[in-house]
Amino acid sequence: RDGKSSQTPATDLVAGDVMTVNRGDKVPADLRMLSVTNLKIEQSSLTGEPDAIAKDVNTFEENPLESKNVAFFGTSAEAGTCTAVVVLVGDGTIMGNIASLAAGGDRPPTPINL
Repeated sequence: RDGKSSQTPATDLVAGDVMTVNRGDKVPADLRMLSVTNLKIEQSSLTGEPDAIAKDVNTFEENPLESKNVAFFGTSAEAGTCTAVVVLVGDGTIMGNIASLAAGGDRPPTPINL
């Protein structure tokens, strides 16, 4: 922030922060890649893909889960490094939206409850 490099807790990240992700790091927010060096992200919790996905700066898809220029909160870097900008944090992330959908809504009664 303010052109200075610093260690910032994930809970303090905001959209627009620029950060680096290195091999072994857990992705702390939804990110859009600015530069990538041999980055592979393990995102099976979101996509079911058994292998880590190679990321790059230029590959964009309509479905963000298929885009190679984004990394998602809760995934982890298996190889490489990147510089990225934070685009979504907390409950606004893809994982946060999935959690909200899973937790919310009315559930129909089960046969035992009838």
